[in-house]
Amino acid sequence: VSSLPALESLSLSYCPWVSDKSLPLIPSTIKRLCLTGCGGGGALPSITESGLHKLLFTRCSENLMDLDLSHCRFMTPNVVKAIAHDLPNLVSLNLNWTCDIADYVSKFSRHCPKLTSFFIADSKSTTDSALAKVLTARPNLSELDITNCSALFASDKCFKGLAQIKTLLIGGPCLTDQMIVRLLPACMSLKLLDMSACPSRVTSEGIRAAIEASLKQSSQLKMIVLGGYRLSGKQSLKELQDTFPQIQFVSLLPCNLTL
Repeated sequence: VSSLPALESLSLSYCPWVSDKSLPLIPSTIKRLCLTGCGGGGALPSITESGLHKLLFTRCSENLMDLDLSHCRFMTPNVVKAIAHDLPNLVSLNLNWTCDIADYVSKFSRHCPKLTSFFIADSKSTTDSALAKVLTARPNLSELDITNCSALFASDKCFKGLAQIKTLLIGGPCLTDQMIVRLLPACMSLKLLDMSACPSRVTSEGIRAAIEASLKQSSQLKMIVLGGYRLSGKQSLKELQDTFPQIQFVSLLPCNLTL
């Protein structure tokens, strides 16, 4: 990596040997950096808050546009706070399945003005008020992952801001028929609804009712992605597809692989 001084894009996903010692080798020209699943632990080298701080906020702060820290064990709320304050050119930020960043979500309404993609899956304490501030302050935000954010939609604060979202990833036990019937009509620009990451309590009847309600609002929905779990309800996936031919239904069912 150090021999590529003009490198702009680098993915080190699930690389067990990425550590504080190797981070300084990443050139400051980096615009897109993926450290998904890195962080070590046990006998493996590790990334610390201090090591990440030196990389992101000292060397790469001006150039970095796309940062993926999903599934990173070293993530702390302090890192999230620093990201909001010190990476002004971020366009895409993925903090999925790291730590509960609820206390810092609203900071992205005052910082990172270029943000268009925001992934905060499993931030269980993030509130409607915090997310609504981000949606209101970031009208260019079009891609959002709030899978398993179980404290959301306790009120109506988020629904208005969802009108700008084109790709929405959502799921978890809190996603019910009643919620999705309210959600889809609010997402007037939505093209892709992805519920694949986490099982929900949505049934085929709920999906049908939600689509029918959204069509009354001139829905732009093109695709619904379901996870590797059986969709409950009286209607099959094929029946939904036949009823709404303008929408593609994708089911990511697990496969049996024999070697």
